[in-house]
Amino acid sequence: MKLEVGLNECLRRIRTSGRGLQLVIVVLSIFSLLCLLRLQAIQNYYLRSDFANLRLYRGRSSIRGDSGFKGRPCITPDTIKDDPSKDFYEFSFEGSKRILPKFISFTVSPTSPCLIPEDNAVFQKFWRLSRKIDCRNIDMKRPTPPPRTTTDPDLVKEEETTATRPALDRIHDHPLVVAARKTAKKDNDNVRRVPLEAIAEIVFLRDFILNHAITPLLFFGALLGWYRECSIIPHTNDFDFAIRSEEVPDSFIEALENLTIPLRPDRRLGLRNESLEYTVKSVKHGFPIDLFVLYDTENSTYAPGQGQRLESYRFVFPKIQPDDICAAELLNHFFYVPCQVERHILTEHGPQWATDKPTKRFSWNNGVANVVKIKTYPQTMKPVVQHYFEEG
Repeated sequence: MKLEVGLNECLRRIRTSGRGLQLVIVVLSIFSLLCLLRLQAIQNYYLRSDFANLRLYRGRSSIRGDSGFKGRPCITPDTIKDDPSKDFYEFSFEGSKRILPKFISFTVSPTSPCLIPEDNAVFQKFWRLSRKIDCRNIDMKRPTPPPRTTTDPDLVKEEETTATRPALDRIHDHPLVVAARKTAKKDNDNVRRVPLEAIAEIVFLRDFILNHAITPLLFFGALLGWYRECSIIPHTNDFDFAIRSEEVPDSFIEALENLTIPLRPDRRLGLRNESLEYTVKSVKHGFPIDLFVLYDTENSTYAPGQGQRLESYRFVFPKIQPDDICAAELLNHFFYVPCQVERHILTEHGPQWATDKPTKRFSWNNGVANVVKIKTYPQTMKPVVQHYFEEG
């Protein structure tokens, strides 16, 4: 209102004064200043974030606790490290590493050198999970597999005579020899069970879970292998994820049970309200991925386990809060882990967690420190708590 009065007074003086030209210049100057102030206000609007007033600008980061502002955060291209071989962006913020999935889209602000998230709600969700935890990359000093000898039928040279080749084939393909070869491979902890190229199937399941608005965590052996070795434990038979029970809708269960390629459902164990776990299998490589549902008690979080005789176990951990989840890198892909990862691993494996335990001598239901047997389901409940899917 005061501005209108001031402008009207300027116009009146122009009409009654001989110095009209000077007043016109003054008015135009005031108008230009107002335009600049308005543009600055627009720019500041886009630099504000309603979740913490996050600003990343030309490599310098700041965060303010004023949550009353509305708008979107500003990220400049020079703050982001974009490695084409990885499926995430990496940058530093407040002295810590952060990673964000590359499926988060940005646009360019018309009023500043900023990248603006196209979906601020999605950005906020993944920003809360973005603090990166580095793995330890401990050298496990495992022995290398012994070289295969020339007596191995697989290495017989093609130049051998047709008279000897059929005999070797018969030996190589004999059922007892095949069974012995499979047993030797199973018992050899130097043979990798989950091929590293199978990370594609693991990432498929990660994205499948994320697309249902659920955050998958690396868990059990997968978590240990990532943190200890920055990889998948070579002699492990499977891979493990965990998801929080309160995040699991019926639509996710239905979609999971109808997977086909590249993963198929293998089994469902336990009850939805207390002990649910699923296993899916890689169609190409044949290894299983276990998906455990996490349940909170007053002071702890537990993952279920179920034996062949319907024994129900709980693996009890310090409570994992929804805001206590961080990001990790495994084989050039982003994953999520408990922020207190070493506390979590100590709870399960004890102070010797950095010592390798051969899979062939490891018992899942008594080989860790935090397992508790709860009960045994009656045989009448077997169809409910133990279901195997037909291989389609």
